[in-house]
Amino acid sequence: MDATFAMSRLGLLSDLRRIDIYSQNLANLDTVGYRRQVPVTVPFDTRLTALSEASSTNPATSSLSDNSLGPLRHTGNPLDLALAGSGYFVVETPGGVQYTRRGDFTIDAQGRLVSGHGFPVMGDGAEIRLPNSNFTVESDGSLVSDGTKIAKLDIARFDDPSILTYIGGGMFEAPGATPSRDPGVTPVKQGFLEDSNVSPAQEMVGLMETTRHLQMERNMLMAYDGLLNSAINTLAVF
Repeated sequence: MDATFAMSRLGLLSDLRRIDIYSQNLANLDTVGYRRQVPVTVPFDTRLTALSEASSTNPATSSLSDNSLGPLRHTGNPLDLALAGSGYFVVETPGGVQYTRRGDFTIDAQGRLVSGHGFPVMGDGAEIRLPNSNFTVESDGSLVSDGTKIAKLDIARFDDPSILTYIGGGMFEAPGATPSRDPGVTPVKQGFLEDSNVSPAQEMVGLMETTRHLQMERNMLMAYDGLLNSAINTLAVF
């Protein structure tokens, strides 16, 4: 592949991926506990080497989570929980353990505390079952009903949060990683939810800048294609 076309293709794929990420952030503006995704790329020469002619994607453009806390919003619902620190709720799913900041929990027909997706929320290494909805959650994550401690929420803590992979719906996976149990430094607030940490203005600026860059790359590619056609037609005369 011509080097100019290869570089332009690389830039176009990178920009398209960045647009996807900015659009995802805007789409999740109102998703409880959503962590803004930040586009990340490796050095240009590494990307150019890794990009084969047969590949239709850019393997070196990915995203990392912005782990800054979102604003806490008071709801008054005792089933709404928020983490005022860097920990994550632990949820058991059919695909294995996942982690979330999304605390809009409910109680299912079996009396289990479950996530918005219907997955059991874990406490003391097991599903949490509540006798009724009349309970309180202490700052350390202990669930108490009628003066009796039922369970203590499992709060996972990651020394390197970048190992978490966002999989959608406010849920994260940490393939091959074992988090430590939070030692109580992440306070749990009952009757609150953590809103998304996305700034619409920031995402719109990134989206507009990337779109303009994409247009410039397209124009450059079209101009180069025109020069090649002109050169070929000129040589054909001789």
